[in-house]
Formats: sequence, structure tokens, C-alpha cells
Amino acid sequence: MDIGNQILSIRKEQKLTQEEFGRLFYVTRQTVSNWETGKSYPDLQILVEMSNRFQISLDTLLKGDLGMIKAMDKERLVGTIKREKSVIDFFTGAGTGIVASCLLSPSSTIRTIAIIIGLIMLGIGWYKKEKHDRKVIQYMEEEKEKEIKMSESVRINKYIANAGVCSRRDADKLIDAGKVTINGVRATCGMSVTENDKVCVHGKTIKVKEEKVVLAFYKPIGITCTERDKFAEKTISEYVKYPIRVTYAGRLDKESEGLILLTNDGNLIQALMKGSHQHEKEYVVKVQKEITPKFLEKMAKGVYLKELDRTTRPCHIEQVGKMTFKIILTQGLNRQIRRMCKELGYEVTSLKRIRVENITVDGLKIGQYRELTGKEIEKLYETVGIK
Repeated sequence: MDIGNQILSIRKEQKLTQEEFGRLFYVTRQTVSNWETGKSYPDLQILVEMSNRFQISLDTLLKGDLGMIKAMDKERLVGTIKREKSVIDFFTGAGTGIVASCLLSPSSTIRTIAIIIGLIMLGIGWYKKEKHDRKVIQYMEEEKEKEIKMSESVRINKYIANAGVCSRRDADKLIDAGKVTINGVRATCGMSVTENDKVCVHGKTIKVKEEKVVLAFYKPIGITCTERDKFAEKTISEYVKYPIRVTYAGRLDKESEGLILLTNDGNLIQALMKGSHQHEKEYVVKVQKEITPKFLEKMAKGVYLKELDRTTRPCHIEQVGKMTFKIILTQGLNRQIRRMCKELGYEVTSLKRIRVENITVDGLKIGQYRELTGKEIEKLYETVGIK
């Protein structure tokens, strides 16, 4: 149950109006209304006060609300980045200022001391920047893993129904009656679980036995690789109609086409999306002007991307036409090929992914998918290190 529904439930149980509930926490009726409709969230201090006042554990308040948790995580990250960035700016700015200003001093001793101090401050600034960048990259990788885990979670009543115990409606009754536990803790309606959670009904462990499925899908241009996005014209989950819920293992931007693997196997998704595993992805790319040997050489060695402050890994590249090349990447930075070309003065006019490890787009028409079977899927799992 999300925060808004819980606030509504608390008000009804306590027989409070929106105004009365708002007065308890020194906010307006409109603020309470926004909480209830999910347009905004109460801050953490109010949640703690709500927990104490109505004797509800903070864990219970937060557990079913992924949106609230994501908002808090994002707020925490933004705050950390801003604080660290201001420290970095201070050291690099002060260091540069000291070095520049000391050059005008008539005294060589003062100039020498000032240069040393300035260089030390610049060094501290650069060191902190490198440390800060590593922290942000680590956070982004952790968030990617969280996203994978969240995409694999299901509501507890659906999980019970999928395990063949009873219908979702009857599952809600069992939950309300206290007959369901998750990892030894009494479940509440609206909680979500993954395949790694231990779910018990009437004290007996239940498990959903779902066959692992992997699809090779030829994504058309214009389809957005996301499960939910109110601004997207069409998402990949809306486009691919398959009896079992599957999600993408690696993105492809809206303007690009080609191979995407879809699966319900969380381990495979995690293995393919983790950049450190260096899985091969092959593309055919066309640019707006003639390709030169110098362009191919720089692309192969790795390109520094200013927007991401990262240098791409060395890669294999082969010219196949006057303005067309094939490229094999072992990392998946955001819009990597487009950014690499842009840094070298080229613009991508078409981009198609033709291979992920041993799986190719061959035989598929735009918008089609096929299920992987036999030796093909065995080889894929072996390649990504899953036994």
C-alpha cells in the first residue's frame, strides 16, 4: 500500500477530515490531498511523526511505496553531489586564482610560495573530483541493479495467485487475516516480493515455478525502452505482447533500431546490463559524411566524451561503405556511439544493433520477435557466465 493510500486509511480509521489531518502536521488541506493522490510526498520528519502518532512502523509506511523510496534516494544523491561539487569548485577555483594572481607579485619568494599553495589546492580539487566521479558512477551502477530487482518484483497477492494457492481476491483476505508472511514478517496488502523472498501461507513456503524465457526482438525506430513513461509515444512493454511478462536486458535509444533481448530471468538481465562484464554488442552505423582512416583510428582507440567525463574502451571497427561502418562495443554508456561520433565531428543518421554476444537479428523483420531455444540459449548463458 503506498503512502497516499495509507494516509487515507489512517484518516478514515481516526475519523479525521483532511483539514484535521493537515493541522496535526501543520500543513494545508491541499498538501494532504496531494499526498493522497501521489502528486507529492510528506518529508521524512513528517513520516516519523506520523509513525509515532499513529503507532505504525516507518518500515510499514515506506515498504510498499517504491516512488517514495526513489524520491528520497534521488534527493539524497542530488544533495551529496551539490555539496561535493561546491567543495571541488572551491579548491580548483582558489588554486587557479592563487596561481594566476601571484604571477603579478614583484617578489620571487611570494610567487614561489603562492604557486606551491595554489598547486596543492588544485591537486586536492582534482583528487576530490576523481573520487566524486567514482562515487557517482558507483551509485548509478547500484541504481541500475535496483531497477532490475524492482522490475522483477510483483505484488504479494499476484505472487500467491501465480503460485496456484488461490485467486488474488482470496489472497488479499489471507493477507488481512495474517496468514501470509514474507521473510518471516507478517505481510500487508500492497507489498511486493521477488523470487529471492521467502513467502509462507499458513506457515508453508510457496514458490512460483515460472519457466525462463528469452526473446530476440527487432526493435523498430520510435519505440522507447522503458516499462512506464507517460511521455513516451509507445513503450517496449506496450509493443511486445507475450503471455509471460518479460523485460529488456540492455537498452537501445528511441531513434535506433535492431536487436534487444527480452527475458523474465533477472540473473540474465543483471549479467547483460553490467558494463564490467564486457559483453559484445555489434552495430551497423551510417554517418552524414565520408569516413576517413583518422576517424576509424580514433574510434578504435577510444574517445573522450566530455558530457560523461569518460573515455570509451578500445573497440573493433570496420568500414563497410563510404559513410557506413560496423562497430563492436564491450560497454554500454548512454548513447555511446552517437556521442563518440559527435566528438569527432560526425553525426549518426542511422544506427542498427545486429548482435548481442552469440545472438543475431538475422531472420527477424522489424517488430518481430522469436524465442531462443536449444544450443543458442545454452551458448548465451555460458558466454555471460550463468550456469
